[in-house]
Amino acid sequence: MTSLVLLIGTNPLPNYVVAEYLLSKNEELINKIWLVHSEKRDVPTGTEEIAKRLEKVISQKYPNILFEYCALRDIGNAKSIATNVKETILNCTECDNIHLNYTGGTKAMSVHVYRAIEQSDKFQEKIFSYLDARGFALKDDDKGVITNDLRKEISISLEDLINLHGYKKKREEKNYYWLDALEEFKKMIKQSLLGNFLDWKKDTLRKLYYENDKFITKCADIRKKLTDEERSVPAEFLPLLQAIPKEHSILDEIGSSLWIPDAATTNKAYEDRVKPSVKEFLDGKWLENYVLMILKEKTSHKTIPIECNWKLMKQDGGKNFELDVIVLNGYQVCGISCTTDTTEGLCKEKGFEVLHRVNQIGGEEAKAVLITCLVQDKVERLEDDLRYETGGENKLIVLGIEDLKEEILWKKIGKHIWGGN
Repeated sequence: MTSLVLLIGTNPLPNYVVAEYLLSKNEELINKIWLVHSEKRDVPTGTEEIAKRLEKVISQKYPNILFEYCALRDIGNAKSIATNVKETILNCTECDNIHLNYTGGTKAMSVHVYRAIEQSDKFQEKIFSYLDARGFALKDDDKGVITNDLRKEISISLEDLINLHGYKKKREEKNYYWLDALEEFKKMIKQSLLGNFLDWKKDTLRKLYYENDKFITKCADIRKKLTDEERSVPAEFLPLLQAIPKEHSILDEIGSSLWIPDAATTNKAYEDRVKPSVKEFLDGKWLENYVLMILKEKTSHKTIPIECNWKLMKQDGGKNFELDVIVLNGYQVCGISCTTDTTEGLCKEKGFEVLHRVNQIGGEEAKAVLITCLVQDKVERLEDDLRYETGGENKLIVLGIEDLKEEILWKKIGKHIWGGN
């Protein structure tokens, strides 16, 4: 029998991958998993809670596996680490073999736990391994590479992924996956009309439905503006607006001009009808749902976890964040951020944010895509800037308005996620 020793750092995903692989190959060979973590007094938070979350996720599938904890009181002190390992793992482990995977934890933890186990004469066989982030393979110190690309063997659900990191999902109340309208966006993009629509949205819809950059919520105010302003809609955009669900339509009964709420319409009725269309869907939600639609269409023959608009909140009440689209390639995370804003500064902020977020839940091997409506020269400049400032040469791609055509979008996203490392 073998005891598996895992070092717990801030990202538990590699530990999950290693444990899942070894247990899936032969659960009976492993009788215990040791989780080596830092104490709270040594670092601001410690990693015991992360270890507990890892145990919980693994135990759901392997309920018979025993877990033990080894707390390191001082992760920067070699003697202290050696003492902690000896008092727990080396004294309490009743098995023939021990396997240390030193992927997680700090460098000091790896070195000193490794040394303590290596110097012990208690075990018949001592195995040392790590998960290579570049090749996605498990490497044995003596035997070298012992697996193929583990993304093809090990997967994790999105729910388990966020549970590992102490988040819980808070879904949007509204669903903006309006398929008919998204198909119209696809047609406009194919006909190179999206730029015209974005200009019309900015010059007309924003002007009519907003005041001082805030959405107008009073029926009387919007009625006055719509009466005074031009209500006609360019013919090339009518099919899109007509495809929006009727309960949220901004067109009149004829379906050719913008709707003017009558005197009997309440503020709430007006807002319930128009706000989801103007402020949410047409102002940007359409893009993330369009990307989701294309990805689902192209991967319909495969079982690939793809989700849209996930709002994540810390279970302990920490800071929340949102990912527009999440795709999993086995256990590798790819986060996709979408924006229709053409301000380069804002797009750059979005790029930094999506890189930070995917690192939080996917670690150093995670990937990111920033989808914008920028023209090509700005896309290339932004991508170069983000890669230079973050050091993520192959981690991020930036796409622009010319990349939104169905086949181009799929080819570039697909290649980034599945076409190599």
